[in-house]
Amino acid sequence: MWGGVRLRTLSSRHSELQLLISELRTVRAAQRGLVAAQNRAAQDLVRWSLRDENRAVQEVAQLLAELTAIYADVQTEFNAQLKALRYQFEMILEGEEQLDSCRSELAACETKESKHRRELKKAAAGDRQQVELKLTASERAKNAALSEVTERTRENEVAKMARLKQGLLTLSDAYLQLAERTQLVFSAHRDIVSELPDIDAEHLHAAKFTGSQRCQQRVGRVRELLRPPESGAAAAVGRADSVPPEPPPPYAAGTPTRRQSAAPAPAETPPCRCSAAQGSPGYPSGPAYPDGSPGHPGDSPGYTGAGHGAAPRGHPPVPVPRWLPHGHGGHDPQPGLAAAVGGLQLR
Repeated sequence: MWGGVRLRTLSSRHSELQLLISELRTVRAAQRGLVAAQNRAAQDLVRWSLRDENRAVQEVAQLLAELTAIYADVQTEFNAQLKALRYQFEMILEGEEQLDSCRSELAACETKESKHRRELKKAAAGDRQQVELKLTASERAKNAALSEVTERTRENEVAKMARLKQGLLTLSDAYLQLAERTQLVFSAHRDIVSELPDIDAEHLHAAKFTGSQRCQQRVGRVRELLRPPESGAAAAVGRADSVPPEPPPPYAAGTPTRRQSAAPAPAETPPCRCSAAQGSPGYPSGPAYPDGSPGHPGDSPGYTGAGHGAAPRGHPPVPVPRWLPHGHGGHDPQPGLAAAVGGLQLR
Protein backbone atom coordinates (compact mmCIF):
# COMPACT_ATOMS: atom_id res chain seq x y z
CA MET A 1 0.00 0.00 0.00
CA TRP A 2 2.76 2.42 0.98
CA GLY A 3 4.68 1.68 -2.25
CA GLY A 4 1.58 2.33 -4.36
CA VAL A 5 1.03 5.70 -2.71
CA ARG A 6 4.66 6.63 -3.27
CA LEU A 7 4.44 5.75 -6.96
CA ARG A 8 1.28 7.84 -7.39
CA THR A 9 2.86 10.85 -5.73
CA LEU A 10 6.14 10.87 -7.69
CA SER A 11 4.68 13.13 -10.37
CA SER A 12 2.66 15.24 -7.94
CA ARG A 13 3.69 18.68 -6.76
CA HIS A 14 2.46 17.81 -3.26
CA SER A 15 3.93 14.34 -2.89
CA GLU A 16 5.20 14.94 0.66
CA LEU A 17 1.79 16.09 1.87
CA GLN A 18 0.09 13.13 0.24
CA LEU A 19 2.56 10.75 1.87
CA LEU A 20 1.89 12.38 5.24
CA ILE A 21 -1.85 11.82 4.87
CA SER A 22 -1.22 8.21 3.87
CA GLU A 23 1.01 7.64 6.90
CA LEU A 24 -1.66 9.03 9.21
CA ARG A 25 -4.06 6.43 7.81
CA THR A 26 -1.43 3.78 8.56
CA VAL A 27 -1.02 5.06 12.12
CA ARG A 28 -4.76 4.82 12.74
CA ALA A 29 -4.93 1.31 11.33
CA ALA A 30 -1.95 0.19 13.42
CA GLN A 31 -3.47 1.72 16.54
CA ARG A 32 -6.74 -0.13 15.94
CA GLY A 33 -4.75 -3.34 15.53
CA LEU A 34 -2.98 -2.67 18.84
CA VAL A 35 -6.31 -2.23 20.64
CA ALA A 36 -7.66 -5.45 19.16
CA ALA A 37 -4.51 -7.36 20.18
CA GLN A 38 -4.74 -6.01 23.74
CA ASN A 39 -8.35 -7.19 24.02
CA ARG A 40 -7.46 -10.63 22.71
CA ALA A 41 -4.61 -10.95 25.20
CA ALA A 42 -6.89 -9.95 28.09
CA GLN A 43 -9.49 -12.54 27.07
CA ASP A 44 -6.80 -15.20 26.77
CA LEU A 45 -5.70 -14.37 30.31
CA VAL A 46 -9.27 -14.87 31.57
CA ARG A 47 -9.60 -18.21 29.79
CA TRP A 48 -6.29 -19.37 31.21
CA SER A 49 -7.32 -18.38 34.76
CA LEU A 50 -10.50 -20.47 34.52
CA ARG A 51 -8.51 -23.67 34.03
CA ASP A 52 -7.48 -23.68 37.71
CA GLU A 53 -9.43 -23.36 40.95
CA ASN A 54 -7.55 -20.28 42.13
CA ARG A 55 -10.27 -17.73 42.90
CA ALA A 56 -7.80 -14.88 43.39
CA VAL A 57 -6.29 -15.34 39.93
CA GLN A 58 -9.73 -15.66 38.33
CA GLU A 59 -11.12 -12.48 39.88
CA VAL A 60 -7.99 -10.47 39.13
CA ALA A 61 -7.93 -11.66 35.51
CA GLN A 62 -11.58 -10.72 35.01
CA LEU A 63 -11.09 -7.27 36.54
CA LEU A 64 -8.01 -6.67 34.40
CA ALA A 65 -10.05 -7.62 31.33
CA GLU A 66 -12.63 -5.00 32.32
CA LEU A 67 -9.86 -2.41 32.64
CA THR A 68 -8.56 -3.42 29.22
CA ALA A 69 -12.01 -2.87 27.72
CA ILE A 70 -12.19 0.56 29.37
CA TYR A 71 -8.74 1.41 28.03
CA ALA A 72 -9.84 0.27 24.56
CA ASP A 73 -12.55 2.95 24.62
CA VAL A 74 -9.93 5.51 25.65
CA GLN A 75 -7.70 4.55 22.72
CA THR A 76 -10.64 4.58 20.32
CA GLU A 77 -11.31 8.18 21.29
CA PHE A 78 -7.64 8.97 20.73
CA ASN A 79 -7.88 7.33 17.31
CA ALA A 80 -10.72 9.70 16.43
CA GLN A 81 -8.41 12.64 17.17
CA LEU A 82 -5.88 11.21 14.73
CA LYS A 83 -8.62 11.22 12.12
CA ALA A 84 -9.31 14.89 12.89
CA LEU A 85 -5.61 15.65 12.35
CA ARG A 86 -5.63 13.83 9.02
CA TYR A 87 -8.70 15.80 7.97
CA GLN A 88 -6.85 19.09 8.54
CA PHE A 89 -4.02 17.97 6.26
CA GLU A 90 -6.53 16.82 3.65
CA MET A 91 -8.09 20.28 3.68
CA ILE A 92 -4.63 21.83 3.29
CA LEU A 93 -4.03 19.58 0.28
CA GLU A 94 -7.37 20.60 -1.21
CA GLY A 95 -6.44 24.27 -0.85
CA GLU A 96 -3.09 23.66 -2.54
CA GLU A 97 -4.78 21.86 -5.43
CA GLN A 98 -7.24 24.73 -5.91
CA LEU A 99 -4.33 27.16 -5.95
CA ASP A 100 -2.64 24.97 -8.57
CA SER A 101 -5.75 25.27 -10.74
CA CYS A 102 -5.57 29.07 -10.52
CA ARG A 103 -1.89 28.99 -11.42
CA SER A 104 -2.62 26.75 -14.38
CA GLU A 105 -5.25 29.22 -15.55
CA LEU A 106 -2.73 32.05 -15.23
CA ALA A 107 -0.16 30.08 -17.22
CA ALA A 108 -2.71 29.47 -19.99
CA CYS A 109 -3.54 33.19 -20.13
CA GLU A 110 0.16 34.07 -20.33
CA THR A 111 0.65 31.56 -23.15
CA LYS A 112 -2.28 33.03 -25.08
CA GLU A 113 -0.92 36.55 -24.59
CA SER A 114 2.51 35.56 -25.91
CA LYS A 115 0.89 33.93 -28.93
CA HIS A 116 -1.08 37.09 -29.74
CA ARG A 117 2.05 39.21 -29.43
CA ARG A 118 3.84 37.02 -31.95
CA GLU A 119 0.83 37.18 -34.26
CA LEU A 120 0.80 40.96 -33.96
CA LYS A 121 4.38 41.17 -35.13
CA LYS A 122 3.62 39.03 -38.18
CA ALA A 123 0.18 40.45 -38.92
CA ALA A 124 -0.52 42.34 -42.14
CA ALA A 125 -1.84 45.87 -42.10
CA GLY A 126 -5.44 44.75 -42.69
CA ASP A 127 -5.43 42.20 -39.86
CA ARG A 128 -3.51 44.27 -37.36
CA GLN A 129 -6.56 45.83 -35.69
CA GLN A 130 -8.21 42.45 -35.12
CA VAL A 131 -5.03 40.98 -33.64
CA GLU A 132 -4.66 43.99 -31.34
CA LEU A 133 -8.18 43.37 -30.00
CA LYS A 134 -7.28 39.75 -29.27
CA LEU A 135 -4.08 40.86 -27.54
CA THR A 136 -5.99 43.35 -25.41
CA ALA A 137 -8.49 40.67 -24.36
CA SER A 138 -5.73 38.21 -23.53
CA GLU A 139 -3.90 40.84 -21.44
CA ARG A 140 -7.13 41.59 -19.57
CA ALA A 141 -7.67 37.86 -18.89
CA LYS A 142 -4.06 37.49 -17.75
CA ASN A 143 -4.36 40.38 -15.30
CA ALA A 144 -7.59 38.93 -13.88
CA ALA A 145 -5.96 35.52 -13.48
CA LEU A 146 -2.93 37.13 -11.81
CA SER A 147 -5.17 38.93 -9.33
CA GLU A 148 -7.00 35.67 -8.63
CA VAL A 149 -3.73 33.83 -8.00
CA THR A 150 -2.47 36.59 -5.71
CA GLU A 151 -5.69 36.59 -3.68
CA ARG A 152 -5.90 32.81 -3.52
CA THR A 153 -2.26 32.59 -2.42
CA ARG A 154 -2.89 34.91 0.52
CA GLU A 155 -6.06 33.09 1.53
CA ASN A 156 -4.38 29.71 1.20
CA GLU A 157 -1.44 30.71 3.39
CA VAL A 158 -3.75 32.01 6.10
CA ALA A 159 -5.94 28.91 5.97
CA LYS A 160 -2.94 26.60 5.88
CA MET A 161 -1.41 28.16 8.98
CA ALA A 162 -4.71 28.06 10.87
CA ARG A 163 -5.43 24.43 9.94
CA LEU A 164 -1.90 23.32 10.75
CA LYS A 165 -2.02 24.98 14.16
CA GLN A 166 -5.45 23.59 14.95
CA GLY A 167 -4.51 20.07 13.86
CA LEU A 168 -1.27 19.93 15.82
CA LEU A 169 -2.91 21.39 18.92
CA THR A 170 -5.56 18.70 18.61
CA LEU A 171 -2.81 16.09 18.46
CA SER A 172 -1.07 17.54 21.53
CA ASP A 173 -4.29 17.61 23.54
CA ALA A 174 -5.14 14.08 22.44
CA TYR A 175 -1.78 12.74 23.63
CA LEU A 176 -2.04 14.60 26.94
CA GLN A 177 -5.53 13.24 27.52
CA LEU A 178 -4.38 9.75 26.57
CA ALA A 179 -1.47 10.01 29.03
CA GLU A 180 -3.75 11.12 31.88
CA ARG A 181 -6.26 8.37 31.24
CA THR A 182 -3.52 5.79 30.78
CA GLN A 183 -2.11 6.72 34.17
CA LEU A 184 -5.57 6.44 35.73
CA VAL A 185 -6.26 3.01 34.20
CA PHE A 186 -2.90 1.48 34.97
CA SER A 187 -2.74 2.90 38.48
CA ALA A 188 -5.89 0.88 39.11
CA HIS A 189 -4.26 -2.00 37.22
CA ARG A 190 -1.31 -1.93 39.63
CA ASP A 191 -3.54 -1.68 42.70
CA ILE A 192 -5.56 -4.71 41.61
CA VAL A 193 -2.49 -6.81 40.91
CA SER A 194 -1.03 -5.78 44.28
CA GLU A 195 -4.02 -7.42 46.00
CA LEU A 196 -2.75 -10.86 44.99
CA PRO A 197 -1.37 -12.48 48.16
CA ASP A 198 2.34 -13.19 48.53
CA ILE A 199 2.63 -16.87 49.34
CA ASP A 200 5.37 -19.44 49.78
CA ALA A 201 5.43 -23.21 49.65
CA GLU A 202 5.03 -23.62 53.41
CA HIS A 203 1.92 -21.42 53.74
CA LEU A 204 0.31 -22.21 50.40
CA HIS A 205 -3.03 -23.37 51.80
CA ALA A 206 -3.20 -20.63 54.43
CA ALA A 207 -3.11 -17.78 51.90
CA LYS A 208 -6.32 -15.77 51.52
CA PHE A 209 -7.50 -13.29 48.92
CA THR A 210 -9.26 -10.47 50.78
CA GLY A 211 -9.23 -7.68 48.20
CA SER A 212 -12.14 -8.68 46.01
CA GLN A 213 -14.44 -5.86 47.09
CA ARG A 214 -11.68 -3.24 46.99
CA CYS A 215 -10.70 -4.30 43.47
CA GLN A 216 -14.27 -4.11 42.21
CA GLN A 217 -14.69 -0.67 43.73
CA ARG A 218 -11.44 0.42 42.09
CA VAL A 219 -12.65 -0.67 38.65
CA GLY A 220 -16.02 0.98 39.22
CA ARG A 221 -14.28 4.21 40.17
CA VAL A 222 -12.20 4.18 36.97
CA ARG A 223 -15.29 3.48 34.88
CA GLU A 224 -17.12 6.37 36.55
CA LEU A 225 -14.26 8.80 35.97
CA LEU A 226 -13.87 7.87 32.30
CA ARG A 227 -17.58 7.78 31.49
CA PRO A 228 -18.37 10.19 28.63
CA PRO A 229 -20.52 13.18 29.66
CA GLU A 230 -24.23 12.85 28.98
CA SER A 231 -26.12 15.29 26.84
CA GLY A 232 -28.38 17.85 28.49
CA ALA A 233 -31.65 16.14 27.50
CA ALA A 234 -30.48 12.66 28.54
CA ALA A 235 -29.17 13.96 31.86
CA ALA A 236 -32.45 15.74 32.56
CA VAL A 237 -34.45 12.58 31.80
CA GLY A 238 -32.16 10.53 34.04
CA ARG A 239 -32.57 12.94 36.91
CA ALA A 240 -36.35 13.00 36.46
CA ASP A 241 -36.46 9.19 36.62
CA SER A 242 -34.24 8.94 39.69
CA VAL A 243 -35.71 11.71 41.86
CA PRO A 244 -39.12 10.95 43.41
CA PRO A 245 -41.82 13.60 43.09
CA GLU A 246 -41.86 16.18 45.85
CA PRO A 247 -44.82 16.13 48.25
CA PRO A 248 -47.24 19.06 48.08
CA PRO A 249 -46.65 21.96 50.47
CA PRO A 250 -48.38 21.58 53.85
CA TYR A 251 -50.86 24.39 53.23
CA ALA A 252 -51.36 24.13 49.48
CA ALA A 253 -54.71 25.07 48.03
CA GLY A 254 -57.14 22.17 48.20
CA THR A 255 -55.00 20.18 50.65
CA PRO A 256 -56.74 19.75 54.03
CA THR A 257 -54.49 20.36 57.00
CA ARG A 258 -54.42 18.09 60.04
CA ARG A 259 -56.41 20.61 62.04
CA GLN A 260 -59.02 21.04 59.33
CA SER A 261 -59.44 17.33 58.83
CA ALA A 262 -59.76 16.71 62.57
CA ALA A 263 -62.21 19.54 63.29
CA PRO A 264 -65.90 18.75 62.74
CA ALA A 265 -67.76 20.83 60.21
CA PRO A 266 -69.91 23.55 61.83
CA ALA A 267 -73.66 23.20 61.69
CA GLU A 268 -75.30 24.78 58.70
CA THR A 269 -76.68 28.19 59.64
CA PRO A 270 -80.34 28.57 58.76
CA PRO A 271 -81.22 31.74 56.92
CA CYS A 272 -82.47 34.57 59.06
CA ARG A 273 -86.10 35.32 58.30
CA CYS A 274 -86.53 38.01 60.95
CA SER A 275 -87.92 41.31 59.74
CA ALA A 276 -87.58 44.80 61.09
CA ALA A 277 -91.21 44.70 62.24
CA GLN A 278 -90.28 42.10 64.90
CA GLY A 279 -88.18 44.67 66.71
CA SER A 280 -85.09 42.56 66.68
CA PRO A 281 -81.98 44.37 67.90
CA GLY A 282 -79.49 45.22 65.21
CA TYR A 283 -82.13 45.97 62.58
CA PRO A 284 -83.25 49.46 61.69
CA SER A 285 -86.89 50.28 62.26
CA GLY A 286 -89.08 51.56 59.47
CA PRO A 287 -87.89 51.56 55.85
CA ALA A 288 -84.66 49.65 55.43
CA TYR A 289 -81.85 52.02 54.42
CA PRO A 290 -83.41 54.74 52.34
CA ASP A 291 -81.37 56.23 49.49
CA GLY A 292 -78.32 58.07 50.70
CA SER A 293 -78.21 56.53 54.19
CA PRO A 294 -74.89 54.90 55.15
CA GLY A 295 -74.71 51.26 56.05
CA HIS A 296 -73.24 49.76 59.16
CA PRO A 297 -69.43 49.77 59.43
CA GLY A 298 -67.97 46.46 58.40
CA ASP A 299 -70.79 45.54 56.01
CA SER A 300 -69.66 43.53 52.99
CA PRO A 301 -69.77 45.60 49.78
CA GLY A 302 -72.06 44.37 47.07
CA TYR A 303 -74.14 42.24 49.40
CA THR A 304 -77.41 41.30 47.76
CA GLY A 305 -79.21 40.14 50.86
CA ALA A 306 -79.47 36.54 49.70
CA GLY A 307 -81.02 34.46 52.42
CA HIS A 308 -82.33 37.52 54.29
CA GLY A 309 -84.98 38.68 51.86
CA ALA A 310 -84.62 40.90 48.86
CA ALA A 311 -84.62 44.67 49.34
CA PRO A 312 -87.43 46.76 47.84
CA ARG A 313 -86.83 48.12 44.36
CA GLY A 314 -84.92 51.36 44.49
CA HIS A 315 -83.40 50.67 47.92
CA PRO A 316 -79.93 49.33 48.75
CA PRO A 317 -79.68 45.65 49.72
CA VAL A 318 -80.18 44.65 53.32
CA PRO A 319 -76.76 44.12 54.96
CA VAL A 320 -75.77 41.18 57.09
CA PRO A 321 -77.10 41.70 60.66
CA ARG A 322 -74.47 42.27 63.31
CA TRP A 323 -75.46 40.29 66.38
CA LEU A 324 -75.10 42.31 69.52
CA PRO A 325 -73.05 40.70 72.30
CA HIS A 326 -74.83 39.54 75.42
CA GLY A 327 -75.34 42.15 78.08
CA HIS A 328 -76.36 45.05 75.85
CA GLY A 329 -80.05 44.82 76.45
CA GLY A 330 -80.80 42.87 73.31
CA HIS A 331 -81.79 39.28 72.75
CA ASP A 332 -80.41 36.77 70.29
CA PRO A 333 -83.16 35.60 67.94
CA GLN A 334 -81.10 32.52 67.01
CA PRO A 335 -78.82 31.40 69.84
CA GLY A 336 -77.50 28.46 67.84
CA LEU A 337 -76.24 30.76 65.10
CA ALA A 338 -74.32 32.93 67.57
CA ALA A 339 -72.78 29.85 69.14
CA ALA A 340 -71.74 28.53 65.75
CA VAL A 341 -70.23 31.88 64.76
CA GLY A 342 -68.38 32.10 68.05
CA GLY A 343 -67.08 28.59 67.61
CA LEU A 344 -65.74 29.40 64.18
CA GLN A 345 -63.95 32.43 65.51
CA LEU A 346 -62.33 30.35 68.25
CA ARG A 347 -61.00 27.91 65.70
